[in-house]
Amino acid sequence: PLVLLIDTVLFVIGLTDSAHELASKPTITVLLTVVFINIIWQIYSCYSELFRYFKTDFHNESSDSSADYSKYADDKSKMLKIGDNAVSYCDELNDELIYSNPDFRIDEKATEKVNSYIRSNFDSLLPFLSKHYTDSQTNKKMFRNDKKLCLSGKLSLKKPVKIAKGCYYNTYLTNKIFSKMLICDDSPNVYPVLSCSNTHLKLPYEYFSNEIGISTLAITNDGSVFFQVQGTHADSSAGLIVPSGSGSADWADYRNNRFTKFKDVIDFSTIRELREEAGLTNKAISIDNRVIGFFRWLNYGGKPEFISISRIDCNITDITPQRQEQRGTLRDEFVFDIINDDGTLNEDELNRCFAYMDSPNCSVPLYMNILFLKNYYENRKSDFMAFLLKD
Repeated sequence: PLVLLIDTVLFVIGLTDSAHELASKPTITVLLTVVFINIIWQIYSCYSELFRYFKTDFHNESSDSSADYSKYADDKSKMLKIGDNAVSYCDELNDELIYSNPDFRIDEKATEKVNSYIRSNFDSLLPFLSKHYTDSQTNKKMFRNDKKLCLSGKLSLKKPVKIAKGCYYNTYLTNKIFSKMLICDDSPNVYPVLSCSNTHLKLPYEYFSNEIGISTLAITNDGSVFFQVQGTHADSSAGLIVPSGSGSADWADYRNNRFTKFKDVIDFSTIRELREEAGLTNKAISIDNRVIGFFRWLNYGGKPEFISISRIDCNITDITPQRQEQRGTLRDEFVFDIINDDGTLNEDELNRCFAYMDSPNCSVPLYMNILFLKNYYENRKSDFMAFLLKD
């Protein structure tokens, strides 16, 4: 790109300065023609391989169903199977997370490790990027390289949490394709370099981006909890039942606010996603957030996910799902009136909410939101009620 830029600048300067002399001095015309041809040749020679990759006819992308994810969970964590997915979480860590708010620091080395891994193995990783890009264009799905906030190393609340700057493409080429393989016309099965078939990996892995995922179940002033249905154009959990708000933490969530406490960043990211997906554009509507759990998505290379509950200062009728990512308006079956008019808990509605863990259309984030909400309710009922009925 640098050589192309220099040649293009020289060509434009030469053409501008010598335009009036081209007819009288053919050598200038020849020289500029050679420079122009050189630019075209550089474009072709540099990017022909890239073009070839993006024209590759990939037949299928599938998960390695034979993978044993239990080896990736540490000794203190529980491993849970959710359909074809596997997650791990630690009750002791989650108990500590509810009441602590550690400091954090930027780990610049983590970003360079991820970039170095991708640069070193780009030829092996490019087919996955090509396949996903092609599918996104064909199916009109979102696939943007937004800057993301990432979690570096293990989550420990006894010392500052390490975070790093990343981007979605890095997440895709490290975490998202961890358990994937490709089948294409001109090669055998293609696995990512650091795949789940690698028996020596321990999660979290230092060469994975580990973009921070966030999701929440929200309750309104009139006592309603609601789920949403992910739109077909979303990049993740398309067509499945999802929490009230879900997404990932952006680097701008930290950069624009300069928080000093880790959970303050998570709260801000969660509230931002909830506002976007629930259509809460009125900033006068306040939202209170409480982190209640953390898990790692093992199919995605131990991708970190934080779970919250949120209290919204509006009624359920004020919720207008964003059509870009959600499917239209709220559906009555996914609205749960868990608080009665007299301020008591409607346990039948709460249990109906919990029962959606068994739905075949329940996404992994929703499953974990319900699980952690259920644990929070059963183990800290007074805190649970105080948060729900907060004025």
